Amino acid sequence: MVKKDADGTEVGGSTRSHYRGRLSRFCDYHGMDPHQLIEEAYYSGSGGGEAPWLDRNPAEERITEYYQHLVTPEDEGGEGLSENTASTYFRILKTFYEKNGVKVDLKAPTAPRANDIPDDLDRFDVRKLVYTAPNPRDRAIILVAFQSGMKTREICRLDYGHYRKGRDLMEKHGFSCLPIRKVRKKTKIKHTTFLGGDAIEVLETYLQERRGEEGEITGESPLFVKERCSSPERIEPRHIQKMMRRTAERAGFEQEKGKMNPISIKNLRDTFSSILKSKGANDVMVEHWMGHAPPYKGAYHNLRLEDMATEYEEYLHHLSITGPEERTDRRIEDLHAKLGERDERIDNLEEQVKELRSKVESIDSFGRLLDSSGELEELKETIEESVEKALREKEK
Repeated sequence: MVKKDADGTEVGGSTRSHYRGRLSRFCDYHGMDPHQLIEEAYYSGSGGGEAPWLDRNPAEERITEYYQHLVTPEDEGGEGLSENTASTYFRILKTFYEKNGVKVDLKAPTAPRANDIPDDLDRFDVRKLVYTAPNPRDRAIILVAFQSGMKTREICRLDYGHYRKGRDLMEKHGFSCLPIRKVRKKTKIKHTTFLGGDAIEVLETYLQERRGEEGEITGESPLFVKERCSSPERIEPRHIQKMMRRTAERAGFEQEKGKMNPISIKNLRDTFSSILKSKGANDVMVEHWMGHAPPYKGAYHNLRLEDMATEYEEYLHHLSITGPEERTDRRIEDLHAKLGERDERIDNLEEQVKELRSKVESIDSFGRLLDSSGELEELKETIEESVEKALREKEK
């Protein structure tokens, strides 16, 4: 399909084969064939459709997203290519679109300079991301990454059972943080990390929403699932990468076209580590929470769950995106909601009491009516005779 390079230079057969191979992987990544990609670029509107990426040139969006996937490390869900190699593939894809009549107003990205890489974030940056995220699932993913230090693939591998067991441990020991016990696939290290109150609260909202749609969630079910699927399917790293890019851009962290994600899960993970260490948290524990291999044999063997939870809780306020005032406001809202539920129950009880009183009055009126007519006494005698007769027959 592609016979010339971006500058119009003829390319040989082996190069064309290489181009086709990369185009095929680009199509697989987006789940579309070449005709669908070109048709999308031709006929997409300027926004308001079902796909948010169509708010801008879809060809540019898809090339930029794929470039980000190429340079993302493998353990983060990408291909781990160098910027130079990824830029070559970037030009191949740009050529594909332009040779098919689609304008792509992008320059191939170069290796990022020092000032292209975002500085360490703080909890207020994370709060901006969370408040910008469009739904409970995305907010929960951001907070889980920030308050636990997990990588993208680790978040994808979480099952509901990890969370449920953590809730049980939290309630058993009276922790204010939730332990997540797992094994890092890369290092084979068994380790524990924690979630703070912000992450727990948003996760509960997300899970409640899922229960309303799916019913009961089993322990083997993925903790985070894809959106708009007929049945729950585990979320993949590329979905999280796309979500982070869009959320960061909406929150005002957008950078030049073609550059790396303004903010990624790796940034949140690095911020988790840097905040805790800069505030004085135990270095060995922080390294353990992040799943790093121990610096020397047996370094993590003596770490007790209770001690780690105490250490995490001591520094948790540095990872919290809500201040005391916001937490107080939430508690007040919860109390108002509970008072509303109580008032509703009282109203229902009052209605039931009225109905009972009405029935009692009806019974009393009926009794007085029978008594005034002498029928009540006759009814009593009839009942007594029936009882005596039944007893005599029983004795026989």
